[in-house]
Amino acid sequence: MSTLSPRQISGSDGGLKEALIAAELPTDDILESGRRFFSFTNAGSVIGYGGFEPHGAYALIRSLVVALKHEATATAARSPRCCSSGRVVRVAAKRSC
Repeated sequence: MSTLSPRQISGSDGGLKEALIAAELPTDDILESGRRFFSFTNAGSVIGYGGFEPHGAYALIRSLVVALKHEATATAARSPRCCSSGRVVRVAAKRSC
């Protein structure tokens, strides 16, 4: 089974912006403070990106986007389960985001 590895990135990450644009998702506010973004990799290849905005005890989930070259792969198909299970939030909590 493939494993997705999350890594916190900044809103200025070129791959994040490129993926959001390719998916026709907004990018105009990704540099604003308070945003937390992550890349998800498998075997050194970026599978996709996601993030959230903390609001007290809650968080607004930002766009979750899969890199175009990985959309049809089994690893990409597991990406939403990875995030919906709280892995992004757990990683953020471990890193004091």
